[in-house]
Amino acid sequence: MKKIRPLLFLFIYTVTTAVRADFNDGVVAYLMADYEKAFTTMQSLAETSDHGFAQYYMGMMYLKGQGVDQDYEAASNWFRKASEKNIPQAQYKLGDLYFKGRGVPKDYEYA
Repeated sequence: MKKIRPLLFLFIYTVTTAVRADFNDGVVAYLMADYEKAFTTMQSLAETSDHGFAQYYMGMMYLKGQGVDQDYEAASNWFRKASEKNIPQAQYKLGDLYFKGRGVPKDYEYA
């Protein structure tokens, strides 16, 4: 067991470092308006690692039509997933979609 712990730590560190590097690459691509690269990177992280901030960026790209066709319903789904991970920006955007009735039924109370 003592021999396994360092290997387990190294494995976890390597995986989290790789996810962080991919996320950083996606954010840089988003900020540089390379939305196709940002979408590809964030989609992979959002789906495979359940990364809350990647899910938020997916919502933003669908909300604004950046690298994908604008789709309020898809945006609300991604914001909901990120909101469940306590990402405040996603909670705000999801509330705004409910307030305006975009991609979800208009619901002032839920907003």
